[in-house]
Amino acid sequence: MGCRPRQGAPVERQRPERNAPGTSCRVGAAKYPDRPMTWRPMSLRGGDPDPRFDGPSEGLPPWLKGPVLEWVKAAFHPGGYVNDGALRALQLDFRLERPLGAGGIYPHNDLLSRMDADDAFALDVLDWMVHNHKYFSEGHQSEEWVEELGLLLNQGGSAWEVTTLDYMSHQLTRRAVGPVVEVLEQTATEAARAHKHLSDAWSKLMGRGPDPSGAYREAVRAVEAVAKPVILPNNDRATLGQMIAAMREKPEKWAVTIGTVDDVRAQMETVWTGQLDRHGTDDETVPLNVSPAEADAAFSACLNLVRLFVGGHVVQAVTSGSTSV
Repeated sequence: MGCRPRQGAPVERQRPERNAPGTSCRVGAAKYPDRPMTWRPMSLRGGDPDPRFDGPSEGLPPWLKGPVLEWVKAAFHPGGYVNDGALRALQLDFRLERPLGAGGIYPHNDLLSRMDADDAFALDVLDWMVHNHKYFSEGHQSEEWVEELGLLLNQGGSAWEVTTLDYMSHQLTRRAVGPVVEVLEQTATEAARAHKHLSDAWSKLMGRGPDPSGAYREAVRAVEAVAKPVILPNNDRATLGQMIAAMREKPEKWAVTIGTVDDVRAQMETVWTGQLDRHGTDDETVPLNVSPAEADAAFSACLNLVRLFVGGHVVQAVTSGSTSV
């Protein structure tokens, strides 16, 4: 099911059913869809552009830092006691050369001070916290706890959001906007496997620890998941390359809403040939991995291809006596 109601739809206050395995959700978006981008003070309405309200904010701007650090403080110092286990785990995972509390200050206060001074470190800590939620809460309480951060980031207009990849698996990713959101929501109900691949691709592309090669690979898999039933429905192991070859050999077997079958095939071929690290090679001129820019471009192209196939804009041609490929 979609994780974010359409514009103008009434917001459901009852807690929604949690994500089924293989789906993802933007935490905090369900309650306040696009709130930071649609509301602005009366004194600024109709006036000059203001970056505080007109676009996502990088890092932790002043109006957001306080509430976020309070959320962090409550997690590491709940009910008057120090969460030593979480602080110890964070210090080990981050390989902190200067241990927390080394200067005689309480470890949790030391952490807050470092986060206040370094936005990049602060975002890394937030990403670590939602990923390691087991140190702070369990079960549905854990989901509510993670959702609190998602709501803060959404309401404060952050460029970052909490994404739930699978049940009880969270991370910080760049806020999905425009067509990305639309396709993710559409595939969540109409093409679950493609949705999983696209969600994983987005997380690998825009997470705090980017994996361009992984993002490219998952984006290609999303296209394969939606194209196979149309191009090679009887081949359970059909690859993007095989589908491209079939479309090149007999393009008359398919019909498209706009343009030609060759136009769609060309888009697929661009993505396929651009994945330089798909196989190992002894050619020293071939890069070992695709670049972030190449992965970003491939994701955009795959997003469009998934949209075409899921939307029914590429179908098998209806001819007398025709059979599936």
